[in-house]
Amino acid sequence: MAIGLVYIAIGVIALLSLLGLKDGGADEDSLLELLDTTVVGEIFLWVIILGLLAYVVWRIVEAIQDPLNYGNDWKGIARRIAIVLAASAYGLIAWSGIRAMIDDADGSEGFEEQRQMVSTVLAWNGGDWLLGICGVMVAVTALLELRYVAKGDHKPHLDIDHLPTWKKFSIHALAWVGHFARAIILAIIGYSLIRGAVHADPTETVNTDKAFNFIGESMLGHPLFVAVACGTIAYGVYMILLGIYLNLDKVTRIK
Repeated sequence: MAIGLVYIAIGVIALLSLLGLKDGGADEDSLLELLDTTVVGEIFLWVIILGLLAYVVWRIVEAIQDPLNYGNDWKGIARRIAIVLAASAYGLIAWSGIRAMIDDADGSEGFEEQRQMVSTVLAWNGGDWLLGICGVMVAVTALLELRYVAKGDHKPHLDIDHLPTWKKFSIHALAWVGHFARAIILAIIGYSLIRGAVHADPTETVNTDKAFNFIGESMLGHPLFVAVACGTIAYGVYMILLGIYLNLDKVTRIK
């Protein structure tokens, strides 16, 4: 549910930025910087941080104990590794929030730190290949987002059989729209990493905010920007509903 709040906020910030009602970007760092300006925002930020940390712990337990029976074959192992990697990304968001709260870093510095890290990697022997492989992995993850909902792999996580048909349809629709929007953002980030590797240029890489800029500057422009921003909000709403209707009978079968 904490992740849902993050995505809803990012989508709303993106729309406000497009309308000129807010300065700055539409990414996790912008959200952290915004929340860190008021007492209410700081409380809300701590709620999100604690939620993200809880999610990271749960996903690690899920990968180790395998309550959803992904299995020990190569597909199952790959999926469980992907779960840990996804959890690590949210752990980094939580860490950025903690640093912002203790004034160790400004949220606006996050993107520059990311590019500095890319620059460091490119300076390594074979660093361009490593960055390119990371880009391919992110791009493949975007495709897996689409496959995830297309195959209905999200359904076992939901305990919604008792709900009216229209509610079940709405939840599945949010899952589809949300994962599609997330796939578009991931595909752009993956593409930017590959370009950064090919040109050995860290300025080619983008984060969520710059991915939205890329969409806005594309041939489809603002309509696609709005669609992806609304899809990001839809993903956030879906994650909150997933928290509410989580299939606890299945996911709590810890060995």
